[in-house]
Order: sequence, then structure tokens, then C-alpha cells
Amino acid sequence: MKKYQLPYGNGFQEVTLPEEKVLYDIHGNKADVQEDIAAATLAAVRCPIASQPLQKVVRKGDKVAVIVSDVTRLVRTAEFLPVIISEINAAGVPDEDITIIVATGTHRAHTHDEDIAVCGKDIVKRIKIHQHDSRNNEELTDLGVTSFGTPILIDSYVDEADKVIITGAVSLHPMAGFGGGRKAVMPGVSGHATIMHNHAIALAPKVGDGCNPLCETGILEGNPLHEDMVEVTKKLDPAFLVNMVFTPEGKLHEVVAGHWYKAWEKGCKDLVAMSGVPIKELADVVFASAGGSPKDMNLYQSCKALTLKNRLFLQIGFQNQMCCSLKKMYGQIFLYLLLLLLKHAVS
Repeated sequence: MKKYQLPYGNGFQEVTLPEEKVLYDIHGNKADVQEDIAAATLAAVRCPIASQPLQKVVRKGDKVAVIVSDVTRLVRTAEFLPVIISEINAAGVPDEDITIIVATGTHRAHTHDEDIAVCGKDIVKRIKIHQHDSRNNEELTDLGVTSFGTPILIDSYVDEADKVIITGAVSLHPMAGFGGGRKAVMPGVSGHATIMHNHAIALAPKVGDGCNPLCETGILEGNPLHEDMVEVTKKLDPAFLVNMVFTPEGKLHEVVAGHWYKAWEKGCKDLVAMSGVPIKELADVVFASAGGSPKDMNLYQSCKALTLKNRLFLQIGFQNQMCCSLKKMYGQIFLYLLLLLLKHAVS
């Protein structure tokens, strides 16, 4: 028998299994690690991909919006955000002309302590912070409709800025293919109607057929949900992007910066090189972790651990043991009822 560790909250859960029965112990591939996030960020924003350096993108007189991920995302914003603010300041833009926008999507607003956890105490003291509210129509600007019929409603604080800087982390995503990049805009700072219409694309066109097979983890080409997100983001046309790329162990591999799509696209390719692990057999039972905090802070986020079932399980009669620490319980009752309905529908 052998003990295996699964990330759980800020710690681990252990499971003891007969080693000869274990097909895979999947952790991802080894990759180079950057120990200094601030230094890596500075190098990236001064030598960006398909863009002028950040100091040349913004200029004195600009009103600058910097979009940051909310507390549910593993991004380590507090470690690189001061570098971005410093570069904007160096271009002649003072603190009072900068606004940080928390990309909550449909999530709740941050508490003050969560702002500090995400942005850092010094930044919270210096820079205005705006909590996006997807349901407040008075703070949304209508920019039209995508070719998929999605209304383009964008946070007015973002739309009215002269320059928009988007930040985040590249990750695998069960519907959009990859997280990060354009997701800072859609769903990050988009209206509720925009988000609902976009996410509905993940369902099959015919009612009752389940999920749209084109909306899959790691897939961008031909993925309509991703393409719709890109159309929304193009309408805003962010001036610059800074995204982290983390190793499977959660350490920084690289910082990609520059053009909002091309720099992010490089991050996606590099992430797949680290995280893509070939398998030869499907398993009867899988023990899976959402990845620890903050990826398992609520049931909705934790369910992403189940999205690889079709890659790992036998197609019929699979079993799954999912390990997650649910510290935030908002929205859990609705999702629990939904899962019960799905269970009864399958049975």
C-alpha cells in the first residue's frame, strides 16, 4: 500500500491505495521556475510580445483601468501588481488617474480584507478600487452584439478609461479551453446578460443533448464559447496584458505580457507543454483534487475537478472521489440541488 497526497485547502488529504492498482499518479511535467515574480514581471512588461513596452503604451493624461482577478483565482496579484503600477507611474500617470477593477464576473464583491489579500495593503491605500457588479445596469455600457448574439455589456469604469490593462493567470478551463487573457473582460467585467448568453453556448444546441462538444478543456480552435469571448474583448480592445503561467505545483513558470491575445496565446501553448500528460488506459476509479486553495474554496469552483472525467474514466460505470475544502458556502444550495437533479436524470 502507498500513500498519495491530494491538495486540499491550504494543506493536503491523504489516501492509501494498493500501488500495483494505480495506473497513473499525475502531477504534470517538470518546468523551469521563476523565483522572483516581481523581477519576472518587470522583464516581461519591458520586453513584451507584439506590443510596445508598458511605459510607452500609457502616457501622461491617460485614465488607466487595471483589471485584476478576484479572490477565487490563483494569480498572486499582490506580488506583480506593484510593478505594473510603478511602470504606469513612470510613464507620467499618477495614482489618482489609475483605477483597479476587480473582475468579479457574477461573483460577489470583495471585502476590504480580500482587497488587501489580492492587491496588497500598500496598493489598497494608494489606488482607487472598483468592484465590478454585473447586475448593476447603471454601471454598464452597451457596446453592441457579437456574431453569436451575445449583448456586449461592459463595466462603464472600464469602457470610459483611456487605456485598459488586463491581468490574470493562464489556466486550463472546462468550457473556454483556457482561462486568463480575454476572460478578464468576459466574464470578468461584463454584464450579467452578457455572461449568461456566453456561458449558454457551452450547452448543446439541441435541448437535452447535454454539453456542447466543441466547448472543451484545452481547445480554442472552433470553440464557439471562446470565440464569443474574443469578440467581446475585441470590442474593448485592451491596451496591454500581463498574465502569469504557473507550473502544475503552483510555482511561477513565466510571465507573458504585451498584446492582449498574442501574449496570452503563448502562455496557453507553454501551459499545455507543462500540463499535458499522455495516458494509455482509462481508469475505473479516479481520486481527484481541485488543486487546493483557492480552487476549492466553494463547490462551484471545486466541480472543475470533475471536468476531466471523460479523459480519465471508463465511459460507463465510472466512479469519482473528489477532494475539496469548502470554506465559502454561498451558492452551494443551488448547486447541490442542481447536482441532485442531474443525478436523478442520469439514473
